Amino acid sequence: MKKLIIEKIEGIKYSLIDDKNVKYNLTLEFHDLENPIKEKNIIYINEEMLKNPNTLYSFGSLSSKYGKVVTPKDYEDLLILIVDNKEIYLKRLYG
Repeated sequence: MKKLIIEKIEGIKYSLIDDKNVKYNLTLEFHDLENPIKEKNIIYINEEMLKNPNTLYSFGSLSSKYGKVVTPKDYEDLLILIVDNKEIYLKRLYG
């Protein structure tokens, strides 16, 4: 999983940067969150998703019925969000 810092948020458009100053632009939707996402928050995301910047990725609670059951072997559908020093585990939602 790739660690990225959120540089800028414009609606669902996220500008992200890694520790080598490589920039990424992704379209992300987040559901089931108690705290709002802010610039400078950190996400850990599957690097394969970075290869498809025009895809809309939706993430929500691990208990959501709209995604696969995530196991350690299925981490490609997992996203870790760090908000206010709290780790939030989310899974990719489908449908």
